[in-house]
Amino acid sequence: MTNQASGPALQQKYKEIINEKRFTELAKLVESSKEKPADYIVRMGYKNYMEEPQGKKVKLFYIMKLKEIAGINPEKNIIKEACEISLNMDSPEILEALIKRVGFDKSIFKEIQPAVQKTYTDYVADGKFVDVSKLIELTDVIPSEDIIQKGYEGYLEEAKFISFAGLKKRTNIPPDPDMVQSMYRKYHFNYLKYKNLSTEQSTEWLERLKKLMRISKIEPQGITIEEEEPLPEHDN
Repeated sequence: MTNQASGPALQQKYKEIINEKRFTELAKLVESSKEKPADYIVRMGYKNYMEEPQGKKVKLFYIMKLKEIAGINPEKNIIKEACEISLNMDSPEILEALIKRVGFDKSIFKEIQPAVQKTYTDYVADGKFVDVSKLIELTDVIPSEDIIQKGYEGYLEEAKFISFAGLKKRTNIPPDPDMVQSMYRKYHFNYLKYKNLSTEQSTEWLERLKKLMRISKIEPQGITIEEEEPLPEHDN
């Protein structure tokens, strides 16, 4: 049998392998050696990976792979940066994989709240309600009231009632009653505006009024929602 490197020589070998991202070789060396890679070498590897110009997903893969093999946690600043990268990805599943494979306390998300809230803003704007609830589960950070209320208002402005109901269901955050009353008044104004001008448009606004009452569970104040259909247009 050949003598395996140990001490400084082994650590130098670990350093080279980690820097060159030869993960299969690293895993074999860790398994066969009594001496594991020094903490500072592994943490330097994390730092180098994050500073290199490769793509963001590649960086996350390198971080997760090194942690999986070496068993040494990255420093907090590296974890924060990796979390922020994950939050900017397409879905929370990437963040979930990072949490599972690297392992760290959820309290770290309290320290990067702006990044978490920005992701909520993006998800709400895109109508990604399943992702909103998943992110709440992963981070224990609740989307801000302002983000949710702006989402509700934007959906009602565009008559996206399914989106309104989806966000309400996923967050359990009720819509602001004053905002809903304001929307009732806007819908009702347009209903009256078109009532004697266009059957199609007046019917549309009447239906919006009825749908808003159903999905918001908030009764309109000072407005009577008619049950009958608007009068048909007269042919000249």
